[in-house]
Amino acid sequence: MLTAANMTTRKAQEVLVADSGRLLVENEDAYPAYEQFESHDLGSEEVAASATEYLPTYAIIPTLDQKSLFVTITGDGTASVGIETAYGLNSSGVPVWYRRETALATGLVKTSGLSGKVHIDIPAGLWARYLRVWVTETGTSNTVTVAALVGGRP
Repeated sequence: MLTAANMTTRKAQEVLVADSGRLLVENEDAYPAYEQFESHDLGSEEVAASATEYLPTYAIIPTLDQKSLFVTITGDGTASVGIETAYGLNSSGVPVWYRRETALATGLVKTSGLSGKVHIDIPAGLWARYLRVWVTETGTSNTVTVAALVGGRP
């Protein structure tokens, strides 16, 4: 059994995890209903000094609302993290990517957040069929590894 603290009562409550990657949390306002949260693993990538890399996978997220990016930073480098979105495919079946002009987070190191674990809000109102994360190592001599999940309400 997996438990988590209820933010209202501060008491531990049971959390159910469905095999589809959805996290079901008891909603006291509509007991015994459960709110649904969905997450997609975007993989991880080691980024060399002064380089930019994309995480190796992208998520199809047309149904997610209130999206968040959860990143884990390891290595001795410094990272900037951003996103690209695609609303559809070209005639060859490849996503047509659009890059958000500014990074979602900059200056991330392995001690950022809680021991390198950082929660980044994805801009409200963003609708995209595909999302991929880019990582730039902003230093000049160290590597950084970034692993990420994207999640939200279906």
